Amino acid sequence: MLINMEAFSFLEEYDIEDIEIAFLLEYTPALKPGINLALMYRENEKTDREYFIIYRHFFGKIKKSYISDSDGEIINKLLEHGKISIIPQEKHGLDGYSYTLTFINNMNFAQYSWWEEPEEKWGVFGELVKVIFKYIDMEI
Repeated sequence: MLINMEAFSFLEEYDIEDIEIAFLLEYTPALKPGINLALMYRENEKTDREYFIIYRHFFGKIKKSYISDSDGEIINKLLEHGKISIIPQEKHGLDGYSYTLTFINNMNFAQYSWWEEPEEKWGVFGELVKVIFKYIDMEI
């Protein structure tokens, strides 16, 4: 089942011509509003990527934040060379937080969900989230 696209309907407000979506992220903490986020990029003539995020707290305002070139290089390396195991760990809980990442490449996609911190074999996801969360205002 593809991620709930209704949660990302706010992206329709943006003219995304010449922009690619690298991934969508749903962050759902217990007892607090979550965040829906799109990591996007634009390539220049040299095929360098300019990364930025568009995000919204559940029921909040839409915000946009540009990613620094150095963090963009980290993201690019993780996206192109990151390795994961196919089978996720078996882990769940009642409070804490969960993540759902949906990677998009043209008409293809891959979706991953986990609870709390990802296990070592999915560590690349934790690294991506850590870089991205530097650019998010966690307060509503």
